[in-house]
Amino acid sequence: MPANLFETTNVQIAGEKGAQIGIKLTGCLVVTEVNHASISHMKLNIGDIIQSVNGQRVERREQFTEMFVKTTNAGSFVMDIVMQRPLTAKPVKPEQIPRGYEIVSGCKYHLGIMYKIPGCKLSLSVKAFMSKVFVTRTEDCTLAGLTLKIGDAILDIEGQPVSTVQETSEALFKALKKGYAFMVIEQPVELVNKNIVRQALTTDRSTEPPVQRDVVGICKSELRRFNENPDMNPPKEILRDDKKSKRGEPGHVSVSDKSEDVPIACDGNPALLMSVPIPNFQIASQQATPSNQQK
Repeated sequence: MPANLFETTNVQIAGEKGAQIGIKLTGCLVVTEVNHASISHMKLNIGDIIQSVNGQRVERREQFTEMFVKTTNAGSFVMDIVMQRPLTAKPVKPEQIPRGYEIVSGCKYHLGIMYKIPGCKLSLSVKAFMSKVFVTRTEDCTLAGLTLKIGDAILDIEGQPVSTVQETSEALFKALKKGYAFMVIEQPVELVNKNIVRQALTTDRSTEPPVQRDVVGICKSELRRFNENPDMNPPKEILRDDKKSKRGEPGHVSVSDKSEDVPIACDGNPALLMSVPIPNFQIASQQATPSNQQK
């Protein structure tokens, strides 16, 4: 790959004796997975190429493992890791915008770079809406999650304008055969543009969102715990016995008649979230204040 697609950076990873590094490496020292519960979370990313540890150059995966084990056995430690990190975004040039495409006011544009990393999943879902291809799903620690966000519009892949799902799929897989792909990305900035993107994402939704990675990890760990001890009894019963006396005292929680329910939703891309509206009773109070002062 071209050298200008990487930047040299370093991170310090601290831990206690016996801590796990929580990453998977290829033979060429490319990070392909980062455990969210490990000391490497928020420090290393997939695609990082480890160069040296504590000033000592590393050339093999086995060498890195030996250095890490030796460092962690000494008690509390701090590792200084120098690596080559792939760039995932660059400024877009005017000539890279698809010919004839009208720049939308209230949106920003950049050149996204996606890489083909052995051992990493793509995990990308897109949909076509009004002749644009929008990203509808990505996951953390995947090729798509490294470069794209939910709500991004893919306008062009390697100089080929795309407006359908099939065009996007064919152009992306063709470009990734050489190891990387350049994409012109449009992202909403103003509220009006975010509303349009939100409409595009929610129109004719036919696929259910996947279970998040942390939920999958929790379920797997619980299944493993149950399988290791199938006769395990709960420390406390969660079901009440009807024969036991019921509470005679009244409840201590009361709800005001003026209370309001405000639904709060989550979004895969926080940039697309809307502000919580001001409660109606606060608006009424603000409107009543000037009239009271005039009296």
